[in-house]
Formats: sequence, C-alpha cells, structure tokens
Amino acid sequence: MALSPHPAYALFAATVYMLAYMLGGLPFQQLQVLLACRDIERIGNITIATVDYTSCAQRADVQALVASWAVWFHLAQEIPALAVLVVAGYFVDIFGRRRAMAVACASLVVNSCAYLCAALFFETVPLSLYVLSYFLSGLTGGISLTFLAVSAYIADTTEASERTKYFMMMDGAMAIAMSLGPFFGGFITKNFGFASVFAAELVLGFILLLFLLFVFPDSEPNSAVERSHKSLPVVFSESIASSTLTMRQVFKFGTATALIAIVTLQGFAQSGAQIMFLLYPAKRFGWAAYDIGQFIFTLSVQRIIWLSLLLPSLLSFAKSRGVNKISCEVWALRFGLLMACTSELGYGLAVTERQFIMNTIPAAVSSFAAPTIRSILSTLVPPSHQGRLFSSIRLFEAVSLLFATVVVNFIYRSTVEFMPQAIFFIMSSVLGLGFLISVLFVTNQGVAEMHLGGVTEIVAVGPERNQSVVEDETTALLS
Repeated sequence: MALSPHPAYALFAATVYMLAYMLGGLPFQQLQVLLACRDIERIGNITIATVDYTSCAQRADVQALVASWAVWFHLAQEIPALAVLVVAGYFVDIFGRRRAMAVACASLVVNSCAYLCAALFFETVPLSLYVLSYFLSGLTGGISLTFLAVSAYIADTTEASERTKYFMMMDGAMAIAMSLGPFFGGFITKNFGFASVFAAELVLGFILLLFLLFVFPDSEPNSAVERSHKSLPVVFSESIASSTLTMRQVFKFGTATALIAIVTLQGFAQSGAQIMFLLYPAKRFGWAAYDIGQFIFTLSVQRIIWLSLLLPSLLSFAKSRGVNKISCEVWALRFGLLMACTSELGYGLAVTERQFIMNTIPAAVSSFAAPTIRSILSTLVPPSHQGRLFSSIRLFEAVSLLFATVVVNFIYRSTVEFMPQAIFFIMSSVLGLGFLISVLFVTNQGVAEMHLGGVTEIVAVGPERNQSVVEDETTALLS
C-alpha cells in the first residue's frame, strides 16, 4: 500500500542523510591531518598506523596545510553548488521533492566511496583527488539540495500555523543525527579504523537511496502540473526568472530583507566550523575525531532537548496564555542570535577543555534562530513556490559561505602560531551584528505584513474563498 505524504517521512530521510554525512565527516577530516603530515614528512612506505595524529595535529605547518586544502575542497564544492542552486529551487518545485533528495543521496554515496579509497590506499592517494570528489558533490547539490527539498516538503504537507513546530522538529532531527553521527563515527574509527567507518557511511547512504527511490511518498505542490520536457537552457532561464520574481516578493518587505541579511551572516559564521571544532581543539587540547564526536554529541543532545521538548512546550504555553505567535517567534529569533554571539565569545575565551565544553549551553540555545527564520520566511509564498523561495535564500547563504571560507582560512593560517582563537572573536562580532539587525528591523508588524508576499490583500479570504483557493490564485499571480 502506497504511503501518504507526511512531514515525518521527510524528517526521517533528513535524519538518515545527516547521520550518514556526519558519520564519515569528522573521521575524514582527521584523516586529512594524517595525509597532510604524510605529504610534509615525505616518508617512504608510510601507513596510517605509523603516523601519530596527536603530534601532527599540534604542528602549525600541518594545520596550515590542512586549512589550505580545506579552502580548495570548499571552493570545489561550493562554486558548482552555487550554480546548481540557481536551478535547484525550480527543479524541486517542478520535478518533486523526492527526486531532489535522491540526487543528493546519490552524491553522498559517491563521496563515501572516495573516502573509503583514502583509507584503503593511504600510502598513494593524493589529496588533490578530493577536489574532484567535492566538485561532484557540489554539482549534484549535496546537503544544500537535501535541506532545500526537505524544507519545501514540510511546507507542502503542513499548515502555516504548524510549520514552526515542524521546522523545529527538522532541526531537532538534524541535531539527533549530528550528535550520533560524530560520536559513532569517532567510536568506529578509534576501535575499528577508518575503512570501517567509511564503509558504514556507504551502506547507510545506499539504504537511504533505496528508500527514496522505492518507498518515499512525494508531495504534489500546485506547480506539479507544469512538468514537461524542456531543454536545459529553457529550464535555466525560467529558473532565473522565477527565482528573481520570488526574491522581488521578499525584498518588498524590510523585515524579510533583514532576515535575509541575518541568514547571510549565519552563512559567514558557518564557514569556520572545521577550524573552530576540529583544527583548533586538536591544537589546543589534542582532540581526535572521537573527542570531537563527544563534544558534538554533548552540544547536539542539548539542541534536541531544546528544539524537540522545551521550546515547543514554551510556545504551546505562550499560546495557551494568549501570547501572539508572531511575538513568540520574534523573541525566539532575537534570543537565539544573542546566545550564538555569546557562545562564540565563550569558545574564544575558554582556556580549559571544561570551559570550552560549557559553552555548548548557550550554543544549544542559539538553535532557536534558524527554524524561526525559515518559518517566518515560508509565509511569503504559497506551497508551489516554496522550493524557489528556499533556494533563493540559500543562494545568499552560499555566496557568503563561499567568500567567508577563503577569508576565515586565511585569518586562521595567519594567526595559528600566536592567537588561533582569534577566529571565535570574529564570529562573535558577526553574529552580534545579526542580533542587532533582529532588534532594529524584525518587528511583529513587519512579520505580519509578509504573509503570502502581500498579495492576500488582492485576493482576499472570504466566506466562499478559503485559504487553499487564495493560495491557488496567488500561485497564478506569482507565476
């Protein structure tokens, strides 16, 4: 019996995808340190067993080389991903959420194979091979396409009043995967080796791909009727035109523009993740993948508790007391950004492992911001244009991430010998700017005016014109 579309299926797919992605992510970054050490030492017949990770990770020359390769890997992935994002929203809207998730999952399987090659052929595999691997990942959308498709699927299968809850559940599901993936990835690497963890990632990715191809029930947005066989140039030009029109709807509103600015700043802050939570702890505290996995597990468990239990309960309590939903979302956004700023500052000031780990408390609370932004912005357009909306938003984040990665890695390579924690202070300033924008420009009235891009004032809801009719007519106005 065929399954009926429900946001739970998208949450499941997103969780498994992120679990597989995170399972091999940190071990491969640890392996990059060993490969960099191998290249610097240039010792013949070197094996994984003969390279000491702790001593390598604390060397400034190894850290600088890893950071340099990280720039190339990121550019190889994000430049094609940026081009793909131009058509990704259109693809997700026209050809379906399921197909988009399947394409992204296929790229995960290919990347897992490349990681496995690094473990099996450590002595000879060149780091330059992974420029190609990351390029293919970016060309197929990767994690960005998955995130986009899942967000659009949730918007398809939920009412506007329920989306904040499901977007928070989505972030909670991601947090579950991000807690279990690094923890088990580090555990498997420590006890069974790199080849075992990459093989596990490959198997998990392949199982998810089969689920998406043969079991997963796709949603059917209003624009599904538009599907037709079109040439790539036509699809590309229509994608640009449609995404441009969608973003024109966004920039009609000061609050929406402010939210896009905040998303862009968050993208900048995300660019330093590898440095802040792999290279810096490895240098400062001697952490390996298992230690970092435990750190991420601690952070993610707290995020799960906040996103899945405490925050929904707080929102329900506020609603039962007659507090306006928009007011709750605006304050959740501001508080989340303030905690993000505070946690980055705390990481930079920490001088012991215990102090560093304690900063996961405000970092976990900062997870309020992302699902709140997505929920507010999702009200701008009807379900048929959610893919284009989220891909357009993701473009701003991706451009910021692309630029910031080069800048952040340059800063880290320049300061690694005398002040490696400087990057945390920079990120705290960036997120502090996002907090100020939320206080000054994100208001209750501004959020209320954003509903359906302002076109509900043209196509009004009435006794014989329910919300679904309005959305159908709004789709025509936006098409």
